Amino acid sequence: AVLADPFSVQLHGVLRHPPRDGEPALVYGCGTLGLMTVAMLRHLHPRTPVWAVARYQHQAQAARALGAAEVLPSRPAALIERVAQLAGATPLRPWNGLPWLMRGAGVIYETVGSPSTIETSMRIAAPRARIVVSGVEAPRRFEWTPYYFKELSLVGSNAFAIEEFEGERRHAMEIYFELVRRGLDLSSLITHRFELAEYRRAFLGMHDHGRSSAIKSVFAW
Repeated sequence: AVLADPFSVQLHGVLRHPPRDGEPALVYGCGTLGLMTVAMLRHLHPRTPVWAVARYQHQAQAARALGAAEVLPSRPAALIERVAQLAGATPLRPWNGLPWLMRGAGVIYETVGSPSTIETSMRIAAPRARIVVSGVEAPRRFEWTPYYFKELSLVGSNAFAIEEFEGERRHAMEIYFELVRRGLDLSSLITHRFELAEYRRAFLGMHDHGRSSAIKSVFAW
């Protein structure tokens, strides 16, 4: 039940902007939201190749276990080169800045929301691809030439409500529990459990999840 809310947040974006047949879907970020996106794509679109961008080893392992076909490095230069290999693209190398591609992911679910990751998403997206942003960070300037040059769609995805699913309008949490009933199992994402009195250790572990290997922490009482 504690996973219903974050799952529903990502479900809203995936249902509004599903992958098209045959196009790879890239999930940028492998925290709770990103890993849930990997899992729901494998359940709702089993023939879609899912590429996941992970920063830490424990995230990469979780992404593979949930069905990611490829786990990609998070450093922008290395990520661009790897997507170029997967998509069969020749990187375009400007005089300044990072390369960008004219073949890449058809839809990107951006769960980080930083200027750097949004910019990199634009560089690795296919022409006329969709970048669905659910991550949130303070705004800063970034290079957005690929945005207009490739005619990309950059869309926000906020919260959840009544969604269209299998021809019916249902609440997102109701859809989550239906998918659980059908076999969706995200329990592996709950990596840490704490007593309420341990709240300081819980918050520190989530803040430094590279060291703690935390994905989703919960309080038990």
